[in-house]
Amino acid sequence: MSINKQCKLLGVPRSSYYHKPKRKEGLFNELLMQAIDRIYMEEPTYGSRRIRDELQKLGYDVGRKRVRRLMPVAKNAVPHHRIH
Repeated sequence: MSINKQCKLLGVPRSSYYHKPKRKEGLFNELLMQAIDRIYMEEPTYGSRRIRDELQKLGYDVGRKRVRRLMPVAKNAVPHHRIH
């Protein structure tokens, strides 16, 4: 039976069949975000490269692209510091 017929039979749009829900962050990413939070609280001027370096010093095997992707998520949980 085709996907189109199956969806009609169930009364759901065909797009629902193809929809992929957004993935939740894994346990390792949650740990990384907590570490990023701690580093960001100590040094709010650090960018992804410096945070990656700090994470590697702590023993995390992580690349800059992952840190860059997780930083906005982690920063939303941290109160913003205003630097003048």
